[in-house]
Amino acid sequence: MVSKYYRYILLFVFCLVITFLYNFFLLNVNCDEIWNYGFSYNISKGMIIYRDFNVLQTPIFFFIGSIFIMVFGNHIYAYDIYISVIIAILTMLCYKKWGKTAIILLFVFIPNLAPSYNALCVLLVILILFINDKNFKYKDFVIGFFVAVLFLTKQKIGIVIFFVLLFFNKSKFRFLSGFAIPCLMLSIYLIYFDAFYEFIDYCFLGMFSFGNSNFVLSLPYFIIWVIICFILFIDIVKNNFSNVNYVLILVFQIMAYPIFDRNHVMLGGVMFCIYLFYKYYDKIKIRFRYIFLIVLFYFISLCTLPKENYHLYKDSNSFLRYKALYGSKLHKMSLYDDVVIQLKDVIKKYGVGYDNIYIYSIDFSELSYVCKLDLNYKIDKFDYILNGNMGYDGENRFVNDLEKKCKASSCLFVIDNNSEFNFSQTSRKIYDYVISNYNKVTDINNEFINYFVYKSK
Repeated sequence: MVSKYYRYILLFVFCLVITFLYNFFLLNVNCDEIWNYGFSYNISKGMIIYRDFNVLQTPIFFFIGSIFIMVFGNHIYAYDIYISVIIAILTMLCYKKWGKTAIILLFVFIPNLAPSYNALCVLLVILILFINDKNFKYKDFVIGFFVAVLFLTKQKIGIVIFFVLLFFNKSKFRFLSGFAIPCLMLSIYLIYFDAFYEFIDYCFLGMFSFGNSNFVLSLPYFIIWVIICFILFIDIVKNNFSNVNYVLILVFQIMAYPIFDRNHVMLGGVMFCIYLFYKYYDKIKIRFRYIFLIVLFYFISLCTLPKENYHLYKDSNSFLRYKALYGSKLHKMSLYDDVVIQLKDVIKKYGVGYDNIYIYSIDFSELSYVCKLDLNYKIDKFDYILNGNMGYDGENRFVNDLEKKCKASSCLFVIDNNSEFNFSQTSRKIYDYVISNYNKVTDINNEFINYFVYKSK
């Protein structure tokens, strides 16, 4: 028994270290990681989600993330530790079910579960699958509880899995009872802090705007997605819908909508690998020494990938310090940390005496959060003006609210000098509103940044 727990501890530590090294030192800085870290940071500082700042997703992932930030400090590595723990738990669950061969799945999880709430969704769905395989008295209640946690992590996948399992579960009362408990607890929290209406607006009414304004289709990955769905559907029909787990893996593929790119399609690909283990595990058992060689080769390959302009984030005063950063010399990402340093200098120079300061960038919509987190400035919903992330009719409402705010107190805007919107998450309407209605103070143009500074009064 001791040796068994010893193996689990060693596996957990191994997975944790490997995943952290990859995420922190090899995985490039990306906007989703910064946003999600920022939301958890806000909660850790006592801000109320939805009331004090806007988020499109349901909140469980950010609540847990705030605990990691409080424990490990205000640095992006706290978030990478969080994701590493999720992937380590995932690998241990698969190891417990399928043995040593399942360790290969670690190297499916690492490159495809980018730091975001989607990693927690995959963990919860796999946990639901494995619980569904067991037979105990209160199984339906436990499954209902974890479906609620999934729903409160990402509402879209939570809703579809809720209805699938409601249909298939024998004890609907126990299932609904388990589902109701986390939902009731969150509702009480949101009502108490006067954030329930905003929660409904951002997380449910706003999803229609998100789908309309953020549809992306990469044809090669869309074809992969169609093939995965087709294979799963044919197998399910052949078995007369008798295997609930396969149905869950199929409906999980909705995670790709409305952004059919590599990151979203490969979330479904991860679950497809779980399907393959379910179906072909007895045929894919591999001796452990071969697993070790596969893992070693894979890890060496990851570590030696050529990364153009690779360096560690150079600003020692930033919460991103020492994070991996690279990019084409022809692209602004190669100057990312220099851009942030310059923008913070602009804020320090021109922001004195202003109650509200906002940074709106076309290429890097997360820069407002980056600079404010570094400078310990107040954050609110006007720092997050991404299309589809502002609730129902959000752009018009945000423009009106911003106008009222800047009449009541002084506002300063640092605006990216970029009139061409090809594909950008930043709201064009709010961008144009600021340029058309406020006074330009100056423009800053050097080798790193090209921005205008506007003021309300």
